[in-house]
Amino acid sequence: MKRLTLILILGLVFSLTTSLRAAEPDEIQADTEAYHQENLKRWQEMTPEEREKLRERFREWENLPPEEREMLKRNFRRFKDLPPHEREILKERFRKFRQLPPEKRERIIRNFKRWERLSPEERKEFREMYRQWKDLHPAPHFPPPPAPRPYHPKR
Repeated sequence: MKRLTLILILGLVFSLTTSLRAAEPDEIQADTEAYHQENLKRWQEMTPEEREKLRERFREWENLPPEEREMLKRNFRRFKDLPPHEREILKERFRKFRQLPPEKRERIIRNFKRWERLSPEERKEFREMYRQWKDLHPAPHFPPPPAPRPYHPKR
């Protein structure tokens, strides 16, 4: 969860560098000034606790190995390149994940780490086994709800 928070914070930083690459020198100055003013305003509106949390996240970023930083940057760019509706879906999934009890979140993280350690062949085999299981245990089919009856007020 810290990594996703870190990724979202880094978005602020990387959005600037992306816009700077595409801008003309005069635009860069104006964009940079506006960007810094906006960030200063956000910083001033933060509580001391929020500021400390941001400082902590920055220290974490600084202590990451370069290859992990690059991986996070790539993942963030992929996220930013998604269509807005897909980004919203991911954000909603993350919100739901954060609302889970800590034990359940930890179990999900452990399972994800185990999945990452699987070879491509093992993943393919697992997907096939899951597909077969799903075919044997189809989701229950519920009848559609009854159609609403027309309303006829009594006279």
